[in-house]
Amino acid sequence: RSYTETAPRIAVMQYFQASCLVFSAQWFRDDAHSALFVYSGGGGSTKSGEPNELVLASLDTHGAAAPAFEVVSTVNTGDDICCTVSASAQLRLVAAGVGKQLSLFGVAKTEEGERLIALASKPAFERGNVECVCLKQGPDGVMVATGGADSVLRLWKLNGAEAVAKRLADGKLDGVQDVFNIVETPKDLKGHTGAITAVQFSPAGDLVCSASKDGTCRIWVVSTGRLVQELPAASGLPTGLPAKHNLYARQQICRSCSFTPDGGQVVTVQCGKRGAAYLTRWTRQGDGPEGTWSPAGVARASEDPVPCMAMSPDGNVIVVGDVKGRVSVFNGKTLARDRRYNCHELPVSTICLRSRAETKYDILTGSADKALSVGMSRASSGSTLDTLALMVACGIPIVVSLALYLTESI
Repeated sequence: RSYTETAPRIAVMQYFQASCLVFSAQWFRDDAHSALFVYSGGGGSTKSGEPNELVLASLDTHGAAAPAFEVVSTVNTGDDICCTVSASAQLRLVAAGVGKQLSLFGVAKTEEGERLIALASKPAFERGNVECVCLKQGPDGVMVATGGADSVLRLWKLNGAEAVAKRLADGKLDGVQDVFNIVETPKDLKGHTGAITAVQFSPAGDLVCSASKDGTCRIWVVSTGRLVQELPAASGLPTGLPAKHNLYARQQICRSCSFTPDGGQVVTVQCGKRGAAYLTRWTRQGDGPEGTWSPAGVARASEDPVPCMAMSPDGNVIVVGDVKGRVSVFNGKTLARDRRYNCHELPVSTICLRSRAETKYDILTGSADKALSVGMSRASSGSTLDTLALMVACGIPIVVSLALYLTESI
């Protein structure tokens, strides 16, 4: 592995073959020099030869010429693909959509190091897989939101999560599954008419937003399940589009949604099956969940559809991955694009951010090309980001081990 600081507009990428096709990833725990993250994917070993897996991995850059990448623990999910993950370092929990099931895993401290253990599982869907999941500790306790093909947003309450977290940290694993359970009946939030593609809780945990292929993002009250507002994707398109875009507007789907750190804004990504994708910022007018939301800014995210989006913990950076395998970095306040670089040979399927310092961010992406990328970015004195993109994964290196890419101009 190589780790080289390069001039602006250059991304150094190193490719390795992963153990599975990557569908979802999230940073788990980090400090100034190292990080744990989880990723999942597969294809079905009996059908495609690709194993279905949930993986805990580490990346340590402290005092090394190259970041040390290591697979810490792996869970094979059998015939069911793990399409989506959401993790909490404080609770030592990983929520995952494994086939039609909502599954919970713990990150346990053992003599051999940290490892993933299965805690509980519940059927979440009768048809289709769990496509998106979000884990959150809020005023109503520890909650998990799930979404998928049946268009129903489900809220699950987890009992005993805090007690389980202490046992996992202390390595006291005997009977830990008996302390933890998922409520029998989730709260069903109905209203979407298309598959749900993304879910996220607000920072306070009192609201949850859901993006859907029906072309809307919906905001709900967690405690009551009441719909606050429907945000049409077409309303988030730039004004003044010519008449030929009317049909295009009606064919928009909402691919992703995210609350800002203060909870006062929501950012969505909308796009069609073809053509450009747009980022839209929605601002809440009024206090509390009763406020109304209206579009407050829009920017073109890519000339091509965008499957995924993420926001930095401080809200200053937004990143998106498109179907051409490119990553675009945006100013979180102005929605101005700072940088775009080539990252994967296939569409970017997942993307997330962690803050490493005041102006430094690590961008984690994954793709069905069986690779993960960790882009280490540093904000410059101007409006651009000096990006170092390093491809890391967890398997045998492929033929092309090192390539240089020129990032595209703004």
